[in-house]
Amino acid sequence: MKNITDDLRERVSELEFEITEAQRELESLLDRKVSLMVLIAVEESRWKTREQPPLMPDLTPSLPLNTKSLPPLSQFLLSSLKDGGKTLEQLKNDVRNSNISIKAAKPGRGIAVALFKLSTKGLTEKKDGKWKLKNENTIGMAGRPSDLRASSAPTHPA
Repeated sequence: MKNITDDLRERVSELEFEITEAQRELESLLDRKVSLMVLIAVEESRWKTREQPPLMPDLTPSLPLNTKSLPPLSQFLLSSLKDGGKTLEQLKNDVRNSNISIKAAKPGRGIAVALFKLSTKGLTEKKDGKWKLKNENTIGMAGRPSDLRASSAPTHPA
């Protein structure tokens, strides 16, 4: 028979190493748990002080809107609609009679897209086949059509 005490001591040494590694892993896991619990506390305190955010943002801008930040075509359309509701054909004629250039194969389509984008911003609406300003205050800073005719910058739809 062989003396196995040396083998047993080697196994004990290996187990001590595994226990040390397991303790390090346990400490790491405990640190991660504490970090997550801190994040939970922060989130809970943040949500206690505020209401749940809306599912859809309010797309209607607060008025009056500074329409000078819009492209020249959109500014011109808003100015043109200041005089009252107009059909797409009337608006196309207004654009043709101005110096506003539209880089599109079909200018009517560019105007229609610009009008649609203005409507998504809550500035225009189409009723009874005519485009109208949704609120007269939206035109407050856009200027007059004659102001925009002097502009020679190329435009793109809103």
